[in-house]
Amino acid sequence: MDDLTITAKSVPEGRWILEDLVKLTDWARMEFKSAKSRSLVLRREHVQDRFCFKLREDIIPTVQEKPVKSLGKWYRADRND
Repeated sequence: MDDLTITAKSVPEGRWILEDLVKLTDWARMEFKSAKSRSLVLRREHVQDRFCFKLREDIIPTVQEKPVKSLGKWYRADRND
């Protein structure tokens, strides 16, 4: 399995989870690739684009910048199903 989804109640909580995951993957000599990752922040059911997440020093692109396809489904900022 190589897919991972992180869900957090707040932006700081999401950043803490990412920091902890980076520490764990460093210990296991593994690595996340920020270019293959995406972030999406929702606040009151609206997409927020002012927050950015980082893996080490690399910024994770948002779903608005680069939509992603997973298991045959596209994930975009417009959130249409």
